[in-house]
Amino acid sequence: VLAAGMTGAAVVLGISAWHLRRGDDAYRDMHRSVLRVAAVAVLGCGLLTSVVGHLQAQIMTSQQPMKMAAAEALWHTTDHAPFSLFAYGDVSRGENKIDVSVPDGLSVLAGNSPATRVEGVVDVQADSAARYGPGSYVPVVWLAYWSFRLMIGFGVLSSLVALVVLVQSRRRRLETSPRLLRLACWATLLPFAANSAGWIFTETARQPWLVYGVLRTRDGVSVGPGSGHVLATLVGFTLLYAGLGLVAVRLFLRIGREGPAGSDDPTSDPWLRPGHDDDPARPVEPALVD
Repeated sequence: VLAAGMTGAAVVLGISAWHLRRGDDAYRDMHRSVLRVAAVAVLGCGLLTSVVGHLQAQIMTSQQPMKMAAAEALWHTTDHAPFSLFAYGDVSRGENKIDVSVPDGLSVLAGNSPATRVEGVVDVQADSAARYGPGSYVPVVWLAYWSFRLMIGFGVLSSLVALVVLVQSRRRRLETSPRLLRLACWATLLPFAANSAGWIFTETARQPWLVYGVLRTRDGVSVGPGSGHVLATLVGFTLLYAGLGLVAVRLFLRIGREGPAGSDDPTSDPWLRPGHDDDPARPVEPALVD
């Protein structure tokens, strides 16, 4: 819910930034106000999402230890586990050749203490094989690792853009910075990218489980429909949602360009037209009755 709020607010922020950048004098004051509200919403939802994400990461560490280990490319169980910023390694050997990390960061994330013990990929694999039978219980580590970082990175970057926009707006320097306004327009895409990366991480890093420790993906495959039916429905849903996505994007762009009154000309709105009190086009208000 918070991520959805952040995404919606980023869209509104981008639209107002676009109008301010092109010099829409008719509604300049309105777009200033809307942009500030949207920036506050992006920043607020971003901060709250971080708090909720931290709490969910602790639950994930307890319930799905392999997912957290893969997300951090942590191969061996340890306390004072570092939070990896950039790593490159050999999955087959279970080792990192390069690992730039924050000391104790993962232990603090997982248990609010540098001494928190975090399980590693190798140890979770051995324990899972002993409990559930032979086989690999390791997801695609590089995909889990980078999707986790892209989710966090895009979300943090979106919040930082909103913070800079808000500060510059308060200083009345925003409209003299076309580059920042252009950045705010393109930053609309950041929450979408963060959400997508988050779902990729969620769905792939728990493999080979549908329900971690309970139901494997291979055991959840239906024996009824054939591969042709599966392919047909996959293609059908892909085309359907691609079409809906195209329609949605075109509507967003059209409505965003039109402005609040459906036109770039404020005189098209009878409420904003000079002398509108005598305008016969003005909506008639019902009389108040005692």
